[in-house]
Amino acid sequence: MRIKSAATSVVTLEDIAQKCGLSLATVCYALRGTGTISAKTRQRVESMAAQMGYIPNLNASALAQSRTMAAPQVRTVPVAVFHHDVDEGMVAWKSPDGVMYQYALQMGLSIQVFKIQKSTNLRVLGRMLSARGFKGIILLRFTEPQDFTHFPWEHFAVVFASRTSVDMPFDMVRCSPGNLIRAAFQKTQERGYGRPGVALLQHRVPMIDDTARIGEVLAHNLLHVNEQPVPPFYKCLPTEEEWHDPSGKYQDDYGKSFFHWFSTHQPDVVIGFSVNFYFLLKSNGVSIPETVGYLTLHNPSEGDNSSVISGFQTNESINNRVAIERIHFLITHNRYGIPDSRQEILTTPLWVENQTLPKRGS
Repeated sequence: MRIKSAATSVVTLEDIAQKCGLSLATVCYALRGTGTISAKTRQRVESMAAQMGYIPNLNASALAQSRTMAAPQVRTVPVAVFHHDVDEGMVAWKSPDGVMYQYALQMGLSIQVFKIQKSTNLRVLGRMLSARGFKGIILLRFTEPQDFTHFPWEHFAVVFASRTSVDMPFDMVRCSPGNLIRAAFQKTQERGYGRPGVALLQHRVPMIDDTARIGEVLAHNLLHVNEQPVPPFYKCLPTEEEWHDPSGKYQDDYGKSFFHWFSTHQPDVVIGFSVNFYFLLKSNGVSIPETVGYLTLHNPSEGDNSSVISGFQTNESINNRVAIERIHFLITHNRYGIPDSRQEILTTPLWVENQTLPKRGS
């Protein structure tokens, strides 16, 4: 068994191979995305590499590529993308052919993606990134609190492009939830609806966005108090156990409380947190849009609803591009570490026109 020196904490490919019980060649192929490696093996190697805090040696990678590519390599600035959410959609960042990878490359940045897990040693990860010449970090898809207390932020330019349950002190790119609520009220008014009701769900660990959404609804109702506005429906999102409980208790209580709210206050249009409220109305025999209009604040084109439900779609592609542009600006101007004052860059969601919010009387 090879003994590592206590003076170094650098994780090597040999370490990962030993831990996984695989050959060095298999680990190399898995992490580079080459060779005939199964998806299961590649995922196991990537997961172990992330847990151990492995950082690819960019110089060695470039040397390996130069042996097989005649074209000269353009010098780029390495930027890390941290995420802890599901891997779906990350191919745009990971793959050399991915849209975000290529967009960053055009700006002289080389992207490497790191999935942050509970077992990730963030202090070691930060030191190794700094030693390998990384200049920037984009924080992406962090919807649960993370303990970055000991991370050496002073070495990096940082941009936060995610919904979050904690208030991170870095420049932030996001779709403003407050603006989204205002846009929804405006859209219903333009279409001739006079009694909108908002149905919201709060994340189990409260997020900044949750506060902004409910605050905007309450402010709107206060300004229209003489019109006896509809109070919002507000419920906490379920845990995984509650949602998949075979008895269906949560879903039954959730559906009953929502329909009781709807029947009591009788809005002429529902602004729903997600498409779920649309299906709850339909399952209770409500005709949409004949009886009541509906728009969703999230993902109207999800699944089989792509041509049915009207609403707003967060333009994640725009958010990601703006985050890349911002990290390029910060690196270019040597703005590293926690800034004295944070810049918040707000993007505009896309309106998706479908069948559930026609003009009143049309």
